[in-house]
Amino acid sequence: MTRNRLYRSNSNRILGGVLGGIADYCHWSAGWLRLAFVISLMLGISPLLYLLAWLLIPTAPSSQRYQGPVNEQGRRDVTDDEQYF
Repeated sequence: MTRNRLYRSNSNRILGGVLGGIADYCHWSAGWLRLAFVISLMLGISPLLYLLAWLLIPTAPSSQRYQGPVNEQGRRDVTDDEQYF
């Protein structure tokens, strides 16, 4: 089993790809993670953490872009959320 690495997303990004990368790595919905980020922005928690993550988390290599979880046959599983986007 290969170990997933945390990268900033090339494909699931709005600003810097930080939240998309975290969502891909943790197999979470990027929309819910972004909602939690906006709420934490209102509380004044996130701006510094986001900037630090943007600086510290490397961008995913374009040839090895993370495409989400794969099944036993090595094929990418598509969740209900992803099939409509």
